[in-house]
Amino acid sequence: MSHETKPVNGTKRFNDQDLTVIEKSDAEQEEFHRIAQANSNFSKEELSALRIQSADDFEKFFGSTLAAKGKFEASHRHGTGRAGRAIQNSGASAYEILQNMEPIVEIVKTFAAPYGGIAIGTISFLVTVASYRARTEQLIWDTLLQIRDRAVGLKLFRDIYHDNHELDEHLQSKIVQAYNCFISFCMEAGKYYTKKGLRRWAKAAYGATALDDYASKVQDAILEVRYTSEELLMKNVDTIKKLNIADASYSELQESHDNNKLDEIQKLLELSTYSKESELDRLRTYQTDINWSFDYDWPTTLQRIQGHQLANFQNEKEFYTWRHSNQSSMLILVGYNNEQVCLSPDCWLSPVALDMITSLSKAEESNPCAFYLVGRHESRLSTQVLASILIQLLRQNSQVLRDQNKYNELYAAVRKYNQAVTLQVENGRQKSGRKANKLLQDVALHVLNLFDPHHTIWIILDRVDQCRSERETYHRKSLMKTLVYLVEKVEVRVKVLAVVNGYDWKLDEQDDELECSNPSRVVFRTVHQQETDS
Repeated sequence: MSHETKPVNGTKRFNDQDLTVIEKSDAEQEEFHRIAQANSNFSKEELSALRIQSADDFEKFFGSTLAAKGKFEASHRHGTGRAGRAIQNSGASAYEILQNMEPIVEIVKTFAAPYGGIAIGTISFLVTVASYRARTEQLIWDTLLQIRDRAVGLKLFRDIYHDNHELDEHLQSKIVQAYNCFISFCMEAGKYYTKKGLRRWAKAAYGATALDDYASKVQDAILEVRYTSEELLMKNVDTIKKLNIADASYSELQESHDNNKLDEIQKLLELSTYSKESELDRLRTYQTDINWSFDYDWPTTLQRIQGHQLANFQNEKEFYTWRHSNQSSMLILVGYNNEQVCLSPDCWLSPVALDMITSLSKAEESNPCAFYLVGRHESRLSTQVLASILIQLLRQNSQVLRDQNKYNELYAAVRKYNQAVTLQVENGRQKSGRKANKLLQDVALHVLNLFDPHHTIWIILDRVDQCRSERETYHRKSLMKTLVYLVEKVEVRVKVLAVVNGYDWKLDEQDDELECSNPSRVVFRTVHQQETDS
């Protein structure tokens, strides 16, 4: 079969092999649309997304259904304002997914006409369904958000796709591959939603690996488009001049370079997905759940950390000194629930950590903040918690990786850690061994020292007592020892706040096991919940 690019009426075309892939994808999408339209699990609004032809059309579509959906969500949640914001945030993210992936679809529509026109409808359908149900089907939504982040800046690469040379031919196949992988993921994820609730749960339990495989292929394919496009730019510097790239576009291109490097680091840290938006949504859900528990499951006579009580707590000596001192420090809050609720899964001091996370996330100053709600994650090993903290901080300081020497040093340290973990797994030993912990600790010190010393780095952890594997609890002590080490050794100013449920881990009675060499840097505060007079 010939693989030459064939012009049709003077217009450049994909080669026969790539056209066959696109034609097959169109046929599969038509069948998928038929199945979706015949399925009673989808609303009229969701099915109407199948007819959308562009990202702009999607924005108008989502805006027109926002009010109705907000009312529906409000009837299932407390507070119409919170419901409206949640749906609006999902809508904005969904539009960004379409907007970032549209350049690849447009290239396919241009060079494979009449094929490719159905794709935007397929993508619109999935992001609509996934965004509406993001609170219950978090895995698919998180994956879409990560794909969105990887696709930033693809419209710039669309502009350089115009030459007839070997590299350009190679790029066209990479684009077709990315298109086909993403559409396949959309259809597979869409089929997941055709199942009833119980069947969907069973599919999630036994079929998550298949979705993970599709998602991984999409992300790898998008990265291949990036790498090939960047190579094309470097081989033809005149292209940049001819395109007359504006500062904003150049910044977008630079951001895509940064994201590529962050993706490489994240992969070596063995983190599958991370999205700031999904983490903030997790935070909001946790706040809602814990407030509900305190309001309705606990006696109303018990002391609460909220309002002026929270403000008073934050003004007490230990907390105030930790927050405002000029040196790196760590505050460990050990909370003991009142004996009436000592078996509760919630800790009465958790609102202190949640309030800090919320206020720091909204703060206008540029001080970086990373947080981890240990009890709300399936990933609870010490290395998983620390790795998530590190990638959060790196994403807030990604421009420093433009210094190739600094990036190479960090990459080498992370790769060394990854190799140690791989060796442990191959030898059948525990995944988070002592050597791996030490190497990740070195990576953490490296990441923190990349920050400007004028910044204060905030790390907030809730329920460190839950940092453990199914059988072993040493992870929580390992994590705390690492954080103590970092506070004492780091060259920049770091503030760590950790909340612990004392009934689950009496850390205040084991402070000597954290290997703290400078007690002034690590402060414990043990607080027992009392009954109030009211």
